[in-house]
Amino acid sequence: MKIPLTISRILIGVLFIFSGLIKANDPLGLSYKMQEFFEVWGWHGWDAYALALSMILIAFEIIAGVVVLLGWQFKIFSWLLLLLTICFTFLTGYAVLSGKIKECGCFGDCIKLTAKDSFIKDLVLTGLILFLFVFKNRVRPIFNPIVNIAILLFTAIFSFSIQSYVLKHLPIIDCLPYKVGNNIQQKMQMPAGAIPDSTVITFVYNRSGKEVEFTADKFPADFDSTYTFVRRYDKLIRK
Repeated sequence: MKIPLTISRILIGVLFIFSGLIKANDPLGLSYKMQEFFEVWGWHGWDAYALALSMILIAFEIIAGVVVLLGWQFKIFSWLLLLLTICFTFLTGYAVLSGKIKECGCFGDCIKLTAKDSFIKDLVLTGLILFLFVFKNRVRPIFNPIVNIAILLFTAIFSFSIQSYVLKHLPIIDCLPYKVGNNIQQKMQMPAGAIPDSTVITFVYNRSGKEVEFTADKFPADFDSTYTFVRRYDKLIRK
């Protein structure tokens, strides 16, 4: 059982630290993603706290990864890890089932994951953490309490310091298309030989109390003022 526990701890710890560091590179990006969820749920009053929540979550994610590797006070932190992962799984699951959130921002703008990919990742992560949670009494700390506390204190200071730095300046690694040095007009041009998206415009009109749908090239032969415009939408046929 020792080997599976060790492997699980390494996988979870490294993943949490890696995910937290990528988000720490651009805490504003995560705050915008939080605001997107708040917008969908109608929690507009939380928008003002998005950045603070983003920074706290990022710091906790990095600290949690270090704790898993150290194994210190794991009985307490295992509960926090489990709750955090369940929360992440709920958010990514909601994004998949509702279709209202396309990307969950798990790895920031540097590694794009769809909501479905993020949900699958969180399901696997939840399984690993449940395994650690069941056998949490067998996890032993690597160092003595003083060393563990010192490492965690340094981790917390580092987590908030790097976020403060990028907020005052720019992301250390800028993964956005409009980063400094990029020619925006040039980046907006269609690549040579690229095939544009193919879409079909569909109109929805109301006639005699019933909604009628038809595409732009197939207007009804009797189309007249009795048709009242309702809406239009574009359907992607070929990306």
